[in-house]
Amino acid sequence: SLLFVLPTLTSGTSAQWGLDPISGDWNTAANWTPMGVPNGPADIATFGLSNTTDVSISADTEVNGITFTSAATNPYTITASPGLTLTISGVGITNNSGITQNINIPVDVNGNTGTLAFSNHATAGSKVSIDSFDARGGGDINFFNTSTAGSATIFNYQGRVSFANHSTAANSTIVATLRCFVSFSGNSSAGSADIGSDFFIDFAGNSTAASATISAGVSSAISFDDSSRGSTAQIDLFRIFPLTSILDISGHNAPGVTIGSLYGDEGHDLD
Repeated sequence: SLLFVLPTLTSGTSAQWGLDPISGDWNTAANWTPMGVPNGPADIATFGLSNTTDVSISADTEVNGITFTSAATNPYTITASPGLTLTISGVGITNNSGITQNINIPVDVNGNTGTLAFSNHATAGSKVSIDSFDARGGGDINFFNTSTAGSATIFNYQGRVSFANHSTAANSTIVATLRCFVSFSGNSSAGSADIGSDFFIDFAGNSTAASATISAGVSSAISFDDSSRGSTAQIDLFRIFPLTSILDISGHNAPGVTIGSLYGDEGHDLD
C-alpha cells in the first residue's frame, strides 16, 4: 500500500502538470512530471497542454513561480481553495501562452476564504486574471516585499487587496466591489494602475498613489493617512444624489497631501 501513498505525499520539486492527470489536485504528486508536487520556495510549477485545466490546491502551497508555456492553449483556472494559501515567492507568474490565464480565490458556504500571496520579487505577470468574485464574498490578495501586480487584472468582491512594504500595483487593473478593502501601507505604491472601488481605498505609512488613476464609486472613500503621498495620481469621485464619494485626508500628517488631479461633481465632500 505504500506505493499508493507516496505519489500523494512527495513534494518539493519543479515539475510540469501532466497531459492526463488523475485529478485536478495540485498536491497529488502523480499529476506532475517528474512525479512530485511543486511546493517549495525554489520550485517552478509549469503548465502546458493538458486535458485537465481546473487545478486547485488541497494544502498550503508555495512556489517560486508559475509558468504557462506556449502549449497551454486552453485557459487554466488555478484555485487557492477556501482556508488555504497559495504563495508565489520568487519570479512570479510567467505567461507565454498568448491567452489569459486565471487564478481563482473562492469562498465556501462557511465563509472560509482562499488567500493568494506574492512576496519577494514575484510578479502577477501579464494576461493573468486574478478573480475573487463570488456571491458569498471574496478572499485575500496580498502583495508583500518588492512584489508587483504587473499588468494583471484583479477582481475582488467583499475581500481585500493589500500592498505592503515596497510592493507595487504597477500597471494592473483592480476592480474592487461591494465592501472590498484596498490598502497600501509601508512604502508601497499604486504605480500606474487603474483602480476602481465602491467601498474603501486607503493609503497609509509612506505609501504613494504614484501616477495611478483611482476611482471611488458612490458611498465610497479614498483616504490618505500618515505620511502617504498623492503624487501625480488622478482621483475621480462620483455622485448619484444623495449618495457621494469622499476624499478623506483628515488622518494625514501636516501640512497635508497633494495629488495630480481631482475630478468629480460639486456635491462631493472633500474632508
